[in-house]
Parts: sequence; structure tokens; C-alpha cells
Amino acid sequence: MRYRAWEPGMKNNVAISLQKVSKRYQGGYLAVDNLSLEVKKGDFFGLLGLNGAGKTTMIRMMVGLAKPTSGTIWINGVDNQVDAFLAKQSVGMMPQELNMNAFNTVHEVMFNHGGYYGMSRSDVAKVYKDVLHKVGLSGREQMTVKALSGGMKRRLLLARSLLVKPSILVLDEPTAGVDVDLRKDIWDLLLSLNNEGVTILLTTHYMEEAEYLCKNLAILHHGKIIDQGHISQLALSNQKRQFLFHMQNNIQQVVDHAGVEVSQKDERTLSVALDQGASLSTYLQLLENNGQHVDYVSSPSNRLEQYFRAQTEN
Repeated sequence: MRYRAWEPGMKNNVAISLQKVSKRYQGGYLAVDNLSLEVKKGDFFGLLGLNGAGKTTMIRMMVGLAKPTSGTIWINGVDNQVDAFLAKQSVGMMPQELNMNAFNTVHEVMFNHGGYYGMSRSDVAKVYKDVLHKVGLSGREQMTVKALSGGMKRRLLLARSLLVKPSILVLDEPTAGVDVDLRKDIWDLLLSLNNEGVTILLTTHYMEEAEYLCKNLAILHHGKIIDQGHISQLALSNQKRQFLFHMQNNIQQVVDHAGVEVSQKDERTLSVALDQGASLSTYLQLLENNGQHVDYVSSPSNRLEQYFRAQTEN
């Protein structure tokens, strides 16, 4: 075996493990400071932090695009500094930036990416159209990246990350700058993948996105984890969660449900407050079953955002 064995105390159910990881750039800037973090297999883990907190640096080290100054990183039990290629095999990465050749076609982007992971062209050919269909890019194979809309480029980044059928999906601000329809499409796809067993690590600026998608969270500030835990244990869990539901059409009736306080703000907006333990997704499905389709959800008094701001104000 070329990879380092599990350290004492590490568990086989851990997908990602960072142990005392630091990254100091040339010039002395310390982006990540003695950081330790574990993400269990099957988790949907959110990483929150202000710009410059160290989120992207941490992700780049995890996927082998940057080397830590000190510390160790295991991906599914593989030390990514001992066998970087083997560690990379199980990870799909969707970066925040559009790092694709503008003159490549969608077809070329997918085949080139498969080659980076050691996939043969025949292997890529068997799966790439299904992946493009999953993200809503069917029939776009011969379009160049330059010709795609901004939303389509984000879809292509996601498709590229799914090509290798990863057991771990790492997403750096996947819905930054996209419209509400695409954001909902991405949310639905990510929840479906997580339900199938894919471990997901997400960085996001959208607090409602973190609260809607994530099971566990960590807050990164000045390169350090300052708090982490199950989402129900963070963000003042005894408070009600406040949401605004922006509907696709005029509201015909207000649908009641246990643990949910709901009132109509205007002809297309519902004000919704969920008690501790009440499920946002369950109530959304109830509305859908009653023929009331939600366009998007916002959270003007998001409890997680209030907590996050309190933790990172210094």
C-alpha cells in the first residue's frame, strides 16, 4: 500500500480529516492556522466564513491544489500528500471561479476533465451525456464555454465535478451569482446526491442555503474553526426560524401545519415561522401538494445569520 494508514483514533466512517493543518503563504500571511476538522461519510457539511477566512485555501489543500505548510489531510483514509492521485480519485470539485478554456466545447471540457482523473475516452463517453442531462445541459455538447450563459457555465462546472462519480463532492460557493431558478435546481440535485450517499462539503455566503441543505456546520474565522456542530445545536436553536416564501402565482389559501406559523404578507408572499424541530422541506412539500409552488425562499431574520455575525464580528 502506498497510502498512509489511519492514525490512532481515526474512524473508517470519516470521509475528510484535517489534523493540525496550517498554510502560510510566501510573505508570511497565515491563511489557515492549526486547523483540525472531520467530516463523516454521508454528511452534508457546511463551511461558513467571511471573505478571507481561509475557506478556499482549505479546500484547495484538500483537493491537492495547494500544499499545507504543516499538518496532514486524509481523504477516505488516504493521505493526500503521500498519494495525491489516489486521494483525488474519490473527490469531485466545483470551484467558485470559472476555470475553463473559453474556446473549448462542453464536450471537450468533459473529456479533458475525465483525462485528468485517468478515465479513458470510452469511459467518459459512457457517462458524460447522463451527467449533462442531470444538470440540464443536454444538447449543448458542441457549444463553446464562451457561448454559454452564466448559469450554464455554473451547470457545466457542476457536471464536470460529477463526471467521476465522486463519493465526496466539494463545492465552493456553487450558487454565487445565479438566479433563483438555478439555485433551486442545484439545491434539489445536491440533496438528491446526498440522499444517495455522496458526502458533500459546501462553502456558501447564503445563510438560508446553509440552513436548508446542511446537517453539520463549522464557522471559519481568521483561519481557525471558532465553532462547529449539528445545525440544530448552533444558531440559538430555541428560536423560531423565520422565512419568506415567494410564490410563483397568487396565493389562493394559507396552508396550516403543526409547528408552523404562517401569514400572508401580500398576494404572492407568505411569512413563515418554524418551531424548533419543524421541517422546512416538509412544509415546502405540503405547499407543492396543495398546488402552491414556491419560486424561492428568503430569510430576512435568519437565526443562523444572526449567530454567524455574532461569532465573526471581531
